[in-house]
Amino acid sequence: METAQQFLVNLILNSFESINKSHYQDYQKLNLERLDSYCIKILPNSNEGSIAIIDSGIGLNKNELGKLVNDIYRTFTTTNLQTENEGEIDNSNEADNEIKNNTFFPLFVVCDKLLIITKTQEGKALMTELSIQQNSEIKEYVEDMERGTAFILQIKEQYKNVLSHEYLKETIQKKCQMVVHPISLLSNNNEISNFKSNMIEKNSQSFHQINRVIPIWHKNYKEITEEEYQKVYGSITQDSDQYFGAQIYKVEGSFELRMIIYISYDNLKNTNNNKRIFYLYNNKLLMNKKKFQLPKYLNYVCGVIGHEDSPIDPETKWDRCNNIYTKYCRRNIHVIFEKMIKNDEEKYLKFYQSNSINIKLGLLNDQVYSKKFQKLLRYYSSYNTEKMISLQSYINRSIKNQNPEIIYYIIGESLESLKKNNLIAKYNEKNIEILFMTDDIDNEILQVMTEFEKYKFQNISQDEK
Repeated sequence: METAQQFLVNLILNSFESINKSHYQDYQKLNLERLDSYCIKILPNSNEGSIAIIDSGIGLNKNELGKLVNDIYRTFTTTNLQTENEGEIDNSNEADNEIKNNTFFPLFVVCDKLLIITKTQEGKALMTELSIQQNSEIKEYVEDMERGTAFILQIKEQYKNVLSHEYLKETIQKKCQMVVHPISLLSNNNEISNFKSNMIEKNSQSFHQINRVIPIWHKNYKEITEEEYQKVYGSITQDSDQYFGAQIYKVEGSFELRMIIYISYDNLKNTNNNKRIFYLYNNKLLMNKKKFQLPKYLNYVCGVIGHEDSPIDPETKWDRCNNIYTKYCRRNIHVIFEKMIKNDEEKYLKFYQSNSINIKLGLLNDQVYSKKFQKLLRYYSSYNTEKMISLQSYINRSIKNQNPEIIYYIIGESLESLKKNNLIAKYNEKNIEILFMTDDIDNEILQVMTEFEKYKFQNISQDEK
C-alpha cells in the first residue's frame, strides 16, 4: 500500500512541476489572465479500478512524450533485469539510484496499464497507452482538450484500496501540502464511467479542493503552529516522523528571503552524497526543488527558501541564494538548538543519539561556530552511565566537588569497558566525576578543544603514567 501511495504522490508532484513550468512561461510572457487557472484534478473510479490525475500544465509534444515512454520502459526493464540477476537493486550504484528516483519507477508494480493524454499550448493533443503486454504507440487524440496532461491508471487488484475518497483525501493533505496550486478531488458520489470522454469537461463534475493551505513562510512566525510546521516537514521529506526543531527567518537586502530550517532527528532519507533537499519558491510558486550541497555535518537539515522579488531564471535565483542560505543555515541551527535544549533536554538527547558524530564533525570543521558545537556535546560520566550530560553541567557540578579548573575524562572502546576500568574507582573515592568518551573522533576533538569555558581537559589515563 505504501508503494502505491508514494507512486500516486509522485504523479501529483510531477503534475505540479508541469504546472510550474507553464506558470513560469506565462510570467515571462505576461499572460496574467492564465495565472489563476492552474489546477490538478484527481478522478478516482473504484468500480473500474481506475484513477485519473489531470493537470493544466505545460503539456508534452511528440518528442517529449516519446522520451517519457522510453524512460518508463527502460526503468521497468532495468529493474526487472537487476531483480532477476541480483535479487535487488544496489542502492550504492548511482545509475540504480537514478532509476529508483524516477517518478514512474513502481508503475507496473502498482498498475496494469497507463494511458497518457497530453497537449501543449500550440500543438495537437496526443495519447499513448502503456502496459507490459504491448508496445505503446503515440496517436492523435481526437477529442477537444485544453493544454495539460492526464495520467489515467488501471490499478492492480491488491492496490485498489488507494482509490477510496477518504484515503486519497488524507494522502493529499498529508503529503502534498507544499503544492500551492489547487488540487481538487472528485466527490465521493460523482464517479465517472469514461475518463476519455469526460475528463476535460469543465464543471461537469463535483470537485472539492483539498490543499487549502497558505505557505507558512508568508505568515507571521509568531502565528505558526507546531502542526503547520509538521505538515510542511512531512511534505518536503515525505516522512511522517516528527522533526527535532524548526525556525523561520526573514532576510532583507538586495532581495528578500524567507527561510524555514528544519532539524531532523535522523539523517534524512532518500539522499545521496550528503546533499539535502530544499524547495525554492518565488511569489508562492515552486521554481525548483534542489538537492542542496550543505557540509556533511549538517546532513540532518532540510528546509524551504521563499523569494519575494520578481521571477527570474530559477537556476540564477538558486545561485544567488546559495551562499546566503549556507551562511544563515550554519548560524541559525544553533538558535534552534539553544531554544529546543532550553525547553526539553530529553528531546535533544534523543536527537544526539543519532547525530553525535555530526555534532563532533561540526566542531572540527566549522571554525566560526566551533564553540557553539562544544555546547552541544553530551557524554556519559562516572556519576551517571544512564543519561548523558553537557560539559556545562559537568562544570556546574565540579565546582563543589573537585578542582574547578579541570575537566577529567577517559577514552575507551565502549561504555562497558570504561565502567570496569580500575582508575574509575580511585577517582570515585575522591568524589571526582570522569567523562566517558567512546567515539574514535573524540581523540581529534580533544586536539582542537583543549579547554571549555577556561576549564582544561585532563586524561586520567595519562595522568597515571
